[in-house]
Amino acid sequence: MDETGRHLRLLTETIAAVNSSLDLEEVLSLVASKVAGALEADACFVYLYDEPADELVLRATHGTGVEEMTGRPRMRPGEGITGSAAAARGPVMIPAQAHLDERFKAFPNLPEDEYESILAVPVLARDRLAGALNVRTK
Repeated sequence: MDETGRHLRLLTETIAAVNSSLDLEEVLSLVASKVAGALEADACFVYLYDEPADELVLRATHGTGVEEMTGRPRMRPGEGITGSAAAARGPVMIPAQAHLDERFKAFPNLPEDEYESILAVPVLARDRLAGALNVRTK
């Protein structure tokens, strides 16, 4: 399947997932799974922006279990690679040794340094920050 077809399938499946459930956690988990599958990534992390706290909060993952975490990772826009993408309102791509990037932020309950590459993108709703996601490969 060509890239355009794969993107169209991802969009269609994501819309179907959102329309199939009112449970936010279920929808975010489906989004993480569909994005990871479409991009052939080993993991996908979905963050939602908590505007009053000015923090991105990890809400769903594919490839690592968020439900096993004792505390959800949080970061401010500008903090870490994903927070940098959110603050810049644009993608950040690091093709190799992402854990050595000066912006990298490690969380004790996430095995983030086992991944080689990262693509982090903001999620915007009418130019307002709604969250961010990142995909990773080993």
